[in-house]
Amino acid sequence: SHGQRGQRLRDLDELHGFMGRVSGSLNPAEIANIAVAETVRLMRAESAALVRFESDGSGSVHHHGDVPLALPTRIDDSAWAEIMGGSDAALVDVGALPTLAGATPASARAIVAPVRSEIGPIAVLVILERGAPAYHFDTHDVARAQNLTEQLSSSLRKAMLHQQLEFEARHDALTGLPGRTAFEAVVDRTVHFPDLRGEAYVIMLDLDRFKEVNDTLGHHAGDNLLVQFAARMSGLLDAGDVLARLAGDEFAILCH
Repeated sequence: SHGQRGQRLRDLDELHGFMGRVSGSLNPAEIANIAVAETVRLMRAESAALVRFESDGSGSVHHHGDVPLALPTRIDDSAWAEIMGGSDAALVDVGALPTLAGATPASARAIVAPVRSEIGPIAVLVILERGAPAYHFDTHDVARAQNLTEQLSSSLRKAMLHQQLEFEARHDALTGLPGRTAFEAVVDRTVHFPDLRGEAYVIMLDLDRFKEVNDTLGHHAGDNLLVQFAARMSGLLDAGDVLARLAGDEFAILCH
């Protein structure tokens, strides 16, 4: 009993340090990689995976060790809907989780812990226990996993907000294309670090009589025209070419 109590105190100290380790970056991917590695160490687990959901609902997987599960690829993945529907960490049988075809997980149980913000889940953490009975998860481990996700949520939300603000500052809000600052940075990199595809060219272009569209049909029609133009031009580019909106109806293309 004394040994277990001492271990729990040491675990508590480690949990306090976890926050410092995952909050040292503003890169969501880097935070996720640190989090899964630290989770395996702190929980003395077999392996762990964190699925981080992007703003468009797609999932980015980060894992430490072998996680032979069919992890969710989207936030609305029906196979994981019930499992991720809860607000707290839960201990589940691995057999109840979607498994990769032909895979036979060595672990019998796992802790599944949704990472939530005020607007809903932003990630899900899956922790597989070791096969040895001494390392099997109990209610204390579930509580520790819950603490980990609550601390992780704060760091992830801050990083995702920073990423969003940085994207918005460098991209056009209407078309989603790079703005002038981002385009100039791409051109500067190309000039100083040319690739092996030969010469690069910058094409400047604008739309004739665009003002007449705004004046006659309204700014909403003008906005739709810009969005359609950006989409059609983007479909004509080769990989590595960059289309940017500089201002109004002025666009630029960096191509090879």
